Amino acid sequence: MFDYEIKGKVIYITLENGKVAKAMTSYVENMAKELDITMDEAVYTWLEDEGYILNEEQEELTKKAKENKVITTVHKAEGKTRERKKVERKPNPDKETLIAGLADFLNKAECGNVNIENVGKLITFEYNGKKFKLDLIETRVKKEG
Repeated sequence: MFDYEIKGKVIYITLENGKVAKAMTSYVENMAKELDITMDEAVYTWLEDEGYILNEEQEELTKKAKENKVITTVHKAEGKTRERKKVERKPNPDKETLIAGLADFLNKAECGNVNIENVGKLITFEYNGKKFKLDLIETRVKKEG
């Protein structure tokens, strides 16, 4: 079915169709040792794992997996997807106070179209005919350890 020759770090495996596959000697030897099988069985197993030799059981499992993917795709097409949970932010009074104060300052500084987009995060405004965004980001204290 196949012949193989070990040349240093590489095993050259000649298949029935004349194609030559290369495997790492250390990998196949370790497989033989760990699985407690012969070198011939280890080479055969490597060929199955890499798809050079087809295994009926493996083919059946692959077929079932592909069928399952098709079913999943059908569910997605029908709109049967999981609903995302809506993220609810905790109120942050410090940020809200800062945003309100910054908006008041911008109004007093004669900025136009001052708009609080997000109560604890974002203000948009215009100044000298240009549009600006002010994004308030609270940095967290790094944990030691």
